[in-house]
Amino acid sequence: TWNLIDTGMSGLTGNAQAWCTQIAVDPADPQRLYLSAQVGPYQGSTGARGGAALSGLYSSADGGAHWAQQLPTLAFADVVIDPSDDQNVYAGDQFSGDGGASWAPIATAPSRFTVIAVDPADSQHLWGVSLAGVEGELWSSADQGASWNQVTMPQSDAVYNLAYDPATPGTLYAASMAFGIYKSSDDGSSWESATDGIAGVFPFDMLVDSTGDLYMGTEGTGVFKSSDGGATWVMKDRGIAVNIGTSGITAHKLIETTPGTLYMTDRQALYKTTDGGDDWTNISGTAFGGPHIIAADPQQADTIYAGAGNQVVKSIDGGANWTHSSSGLNTDGVVSLAVAPTDSKVIFAGGFSTGLFKSSDGGVTWSRADTGMPVAFGIGCIAVDPTTAQTVYACPGNAGIYKSTDGGGTWAKAGDLPDFSFQILKIDPHDPEMIYAAIPDLGVYVSTDAGVTWSQLDDPASSPASHSTQAMVHHGTASGAQAASSGQPVRISEIAVDPRHARQLYGATDDAQVYTLGVTAAAGSTASDGSSSSGGGGGFPLVASIMLLGFAGLRRRK
Repeated sequence: TWNLIDTGMSGLTGNAQAWCTQIAVDPADPQRLYLSAQVGPYQGSTGARGGAALSGLYSSADGGAHWAQQLPTLAFADVVIDPSDDQNVYAGDQFSGDGGASWAPIATAPSRFTVIAVDPADSQHLWGVSLAGVEGELWSSADQGASWNQVTMPQSDAVYNLAYDPATPGTLYAASMAFGIYKSSDDGSSWESATDGIAGVFPFDMLVDSTGDLYMGTEGTGVFKSSDGGATWVMKDRGIAVNIGTSGITAHKLIETTPGTLYMTDRQALYKTTDGGDDWTNISGTAFGGPHIIAADPQQADTIYAGAGNQVVKSIDGGANWTHSSSGLNTDGVVSLAVAPTDSKVIFAGGFSTGLFKSSDGGVTWSRADTGMPVAFGIGCIAVDPTTAQTVYACPGNAGIYKSTDGGGTWAKAGDLPDFSFQILKIDPHDPEMIYAAIPDLGVYVSTDAGVTWSQLDDPASSPASHSTQAMVHHGTASGAQAASSGQPVRISEIAVDPRHARQLYGATDDAQVYTLGVTAAAGSTASDGSSSSGGGGGFPLVASIMLLGFAGLRRRK
């Protein structure tokens, strides 16, 4: 239960633009509190650049019963009390040596600090994170702020928070939005990565290349590669610019053209690697704006397409040169793109809210191709049958999956999927009747009959089948799916189909776990009422086995 304690700062209560960014409790006097508030448009956890009259530091001497405003109009994120001397208080680039009675700017601070850390063993030793110039610069002072030296981190200056180990002198941690956690055991003289086993990676895209290597594109933490089926992962970000202040390195879409040659977009630039991700080069140049989506010609390795803004651009020389390819393409933003595997002149492009378009001449001209399909909420994903360009699947927002058997001429709802906004759609290249559709973090649906019927995969760890390698599946209905096993849906953020084996795919979750899924036809299942029977369901025989890759119990992958 909670009580509102805002006496002395009631102007913040109910104010839609008021934010409490930090609370600090005096370790020597728990009744003394400090609170950092900012009023104005929210600018992230690092605080606003300025503040309104109600912004600033508030303090309480009676456990929050009453508050008094200090440092009015200033806005900052961090308030820190010196662990060894509670009279020393830091708020942004302001310092008080008398428990908040008076304040002055930190001497010779290089710029406004949004984060301050005080060495618990030495009050003279300070650390500060500055947002001046390059966001996330790390600075150190050995004389309580009289002078400062900038600290160079191993991979980036994108430091966003700091923490001392109170029990181990000289041990300091730095959090980087782009590169995870760094650790120093020598008072900041040297740093090393400390991300082994860390959770919280959000996958945007997964790719299994032609040799079996796995690539994972993530939000904020970049590109990871595994060469042992997901048992171990290595970051592959060299050459990719860090978009500091937004989300670090975000790898939005990955494609492979030939072994070792991949393309990646982070929505701001297009990158290429020819050595399996060891080195990346920005190939977007000034030809177009930030690409949202990319696709490759399956028959011509050097021909790639990118959806950038409301246009499609094309390169026939591996990204060295680009041409615009948008005649007749009247979209408000290209968000999905697919090239037909059997006829690379056939391309489909989905708009943000303007429908589906088709080109039959390699992107020279385009026309609408969405008759019978609801398009108001955009086309989140497109997949073309690997054996014929006449069979196409698409994901119109909030409408499930639609299918065309005449090359996009007309469309109809594919089976009995719920009217969800699907964002992931994959066809098994060895078995075109095997289709996977997913809503990130909400569920994965499987069809083994080219979209006629679907089943939702259950997480084996949450069902009675959790002690075996067999996962329960069940039938999806228009109102959602109910499993007889009472299992929870597999909450996969991204899936990738293995191009080497039929009915084999990988899935990644946003808590850094990777699953492998093998789906094989099973004989003798007759369930047709939405219940699960012998591991099958949905009116067709299906057995799905999910195995956590090399996990001991639920050990997380890096």
